Amino acid sequence: FFIVVVSFVYKYYKTKKGITLKIRGIIVNIRQGDIFKANGWKVIPFNENFDTTVDDIVIAHSTLNGVFIDSYVEDIHELNNTIASEPDDDTEFKRYRRNNRIVYPLGRIIRYQEYMLLAFTHFDRNMAHLTQKDYEDCLRVMWAEISRTYANKPVFIPLLGSGITRFDGTPNKSGFDLLKCMLCTLRTSGENINKPITILLTREALEEINIYEIKGVK
Repeated sequence: FFIVVVSFVYKYYKTKKGITLKIRGIIVNIRQGDIFKANGWKVIPFNENFDTTVDDIVIAHSTLNGVFIDSYVEDIHELNNTIASEPDDDTEFKRYRRNNRIVYPLGRIIRYQEYMLLAFTHFDRNMAHLTQKDYEDCLRVMWAEISRTYANKPVFIPLLGSGITRFDGTPNKSGFDLLKCMLCTLRTSGENINKPITILLTREALEEINIYEIKGVK
């Protein structure tokens, strides 16, 4: 009994530092870390228009999107040109026009340098938002887009939806719910990705989420 208890406690505290799963043969790491220090593709969420104005109205300086543009984009014109000139030829998730603006389907990815820019939220009334269904659909499209664009390099993703994103008609989602949804949509996506995927959590998120339960250690 003592050995079983010690083993249980050891496994529990070991998972608090992060875990590695295999989902349909895809290696998935869940770790604490800074996405900007990662060595591979870094997924950065944008709104469906791929706006780049950081003014605490369209994009808040404190968000991952804002930090990326403020601190890691040297030439904003180059970024805007990359977004505007992205071809639709190789993807089924094509841009379209709505109210005289170009809109991208949620989940669409545009590559820029070492980043994967992700259309993640709707944006109107200066508010980034999506429904639970939008979130799940976005993740499914994202996995397909990552499979299309990852070019055999590791991919690093933040815990999507854990920032200031609003979920229409539902309470704010817990970090555990968001992480579980990311993993479930990957499991059901059918996509083949041959390099590790790492979901990076903040220290606060890692303390909140029982990743021991995610791993299913018994």
